[in-house]
Amino acid sequence: MEAKELVLEAATDCTDILIDFLNEQLALCDCPRKTRVQLDVAAEEIFVNIAKYAYDGGKGSVMVRTQFTESPLCLHLTFIDKGKAFNPLRAKEPALDLPGNERQVGGLGIYIVKNSMDAVAYCYEDGQNRFTIQKTIR
Repeated sequence: MEAKELVLEAATDCTDILIDFLNEQLALCDCPRKTRVQLDVAAEEIFVNIAKYAYDGGKGSVMVRTQFTESPLCLHLTFIDKGKAFNPLRAKEPALDLPGNERQVGGLGIYIVKNSMDAVAYCYEDGQNRFTIQKTIR
């Protein structure tokens, strides 16, 4: 399957458009429900973080690219934005052994992404954040 791209305003109210786009692509390859839900959660978490923090309250956009590879069938989902450089993979892991009301805010979403995907990668080049997640479909 060829790569597909979607450019969205970096705004939380565009999340449904992102999820619809992703699910259209996943339907084409008969993605299992559990895998689709994991990808939906990860995509929403990454997109919302970009929308809330990348542009310091200003306007900006996010390009979302889907690319499938074969043998095994695998999705590479990349988020590209021109916001401030930030590597979420360096975020401190949440203290899961503490009760929720005693935990420091932040870090849980990226923790979920890292633990539900097969691979995650971040780079900053040419003034752009590039965050890619990879998940085997089958």
